[in-house]
Amino acid sequence: MIIKTRIILVVLLLVGLLLPFITNNSFWSLFLARVLGSIFFTTAVWALLEVAGQPAFGVSAIAGIGVYGYALSANLGGLNPWFAILIGIICATLAGMILSVPSMRIGGIMTQGILNIFFIFAFAALIAALVKYTGGTAGITLKPLPPNGIFGQLRYKYLIVLIFTVIGVGTIYSILKSRFGKIIGLTGSNERLASSLGINVTKYKRLAYLVFVPLLALAGFSIGFSSGVTAPKYWSVELSFITILSFWIGGSRTILGPIVGAAFIAAFPTLFNAAMEWRIVAVGILALLIRMFLPEGIVGFLENKYHNLRTYLDQNYSSMVIPRPAKDSLVKSGE
Repeated sequence: MIIKTRIILVVLLLVGLLLPFITNNSFWSLFLARVLGSIFFTTAVWALLEVAGQPAFGVSAIAGIGVYGYALSANLGGLNPWFAILIGIICATLAGMILSVPSMRIGGIMTQGILNIFFIFAFAALIAALVKYTGGTAGITLKPLPPNGIFGQLRYKYLIVLIFTVIGVGTIYSILKSRFGKIIGLTGSNERLASSLGINVTKYKRLAYLVFVPLLALAGFSIGFSSGVTAPKYWSVELSFITILSFWIGGSRTILGPIVGAAFIAAFPTLFNAAMEWRIVAVGILALLIRMFLPEGIVGFLENKYHNLRTYLDQNYSSMVIPRPAKDSLVKSGE
């Protein structure tokens, strides 16, 4: 089963690498790059919020700090763009660690939510005030990654975002499957049980920020890189809410939930020919309906139906399967 899964993943990766050359359409390269960036970002946020249980609703501002760290380092500082990505990740990680201190000390979802929303608005105000360096509300153009233009600019952007997404989502999946990831999941879901088992909850909460925020920052860069510009409006409260709604739509039980939810929301305006301004309204209503009638999300609902079908078939048709003779018995009969 594991081998089959790996084969499927390799095939999907090869299709993803060849897709922009098969379609020969720049629109699909840009469209798929944005969808992949949203998938990466949503998966990283899901790991931090849902799995690790951290009230980091200010994830949009944290990602924005990473992108602006890249832009200022590459555009104004003259650093190599690849090295500037590392600078942006460090800036975002420091911001996330600073935000984690009051978030972990202040109790209550409402208070923590207000704190994080204030963080987002403070970030936007700071960017607007430093208009000489950041471009203010108009934004700033991101310096392309070398070698720029290979395979065509949009194809190159798509391939870079695809590679970042595969590496990032794969890393998140590996972390969550490890012993460290299981401890983080336990501290996020049941702090009392984790403490009773001798786990230092505070330590692992901080480690969750330290592990997932750099991936979140890289995901934010993927979103900014696909569009080529960054501005405060791209890292607003709307992005945080849209990301959380992705969990509601796709489901938060497994990593497939945020992937499906993010892909749907990112593709929604294009697939349904809807204006971006109406996206949050339509998605919000859809997420509310799914939360009411399918609380486990689309992926959770399909997984439950598949499990029920397998159970039904095993109970009612398992006796109809003709058992194959053992290999040893065939050898003996041949003798």
